Amino acid sequence: MKNDQEIYKNNEEIIKNPNSKKKDYILILACSFLGGSLFYVVQYNAIELIGPSISALLVCLLSPIFITILSIIFFNEKLNIFKIIGFILATIGTLILMPRGNLNNLNLFSENLFGNILGISQPIIWAVYSILLKKLTKKLTPIQTMRYVIYIGTLELFLFVIFMGELDIFIENFFNPYVILNVAYLAIIASVIGGILWASSMKKLEASKVASFLYAEPFLTLLFSFVLGIEQDILVPLFGGILILIAVIIISSG
Repeated sequence: MKNDQEIYKNNEEIIKNPNSKKKDYILILACSFLGGSLFYVVQYNAIELIGPSISALLVCLLSPIFITILSIIFFNEKLNIFKIIGFILATIGTLILMPRGNLNNLNLFSENLFGNILGISQPIIWAVYSILLKKLTKKLTPIQTMRYVIYIGTLELFLFVIFMGELDIFIENFFNPYVILNVAYLAIIASVIGGILWASSMKKLEASKVASFLYAEPFLTLLFSFVLGIEQDILVPLFGGILILIAVIIISSG
């Protein structure tokens, strides 16, 4: 109830103060561009150029670190011993889990320079988006925030399709059942539900603590792969996953 009253007061201030309103519009546009369109364009092009494994590893390893650094700068969040230990354990766990325990498989960079640049850009974009999102959720509810981000971001994505000369591919696959199922998952589960949960977490918790949960993504992927019969030997990766879970608990309690 208190949060709703604060949001209502903030909305009144936005209406009364044109400068504040203008800043919020800029913030909304920035969030929609970074998290609603640019991130996905960069991510899928990075996957195409350097592969999904390297792309995912860069996001999972670096996003929490970048978000934590920015949260210290812009929100004066404290980097205590619990967070430091947690981030170190999570990094070790990720480096064990992603290459399945064989460090010879660990290759953060490919020979494709542009692909590497896109790969590194992913966590930077997501970190800046997350920090701006946290600022925005101080004035809007998570649902209001994501409504703007998704609506405007979708329009921006369509502009990317046109500018990148892929409109014919878009039209050709518009009624493809496989594409429709993938788009439905990405739109409903990943963007809407996932986006609201991420915005809600950013609103209620420290950004660094929310970011630590990104380390759990490869572990959950491993579990689903094992359940579906894709992964067979998970003993060593499981150890990395346990380290990640311990790390997330330590960071959250710090």
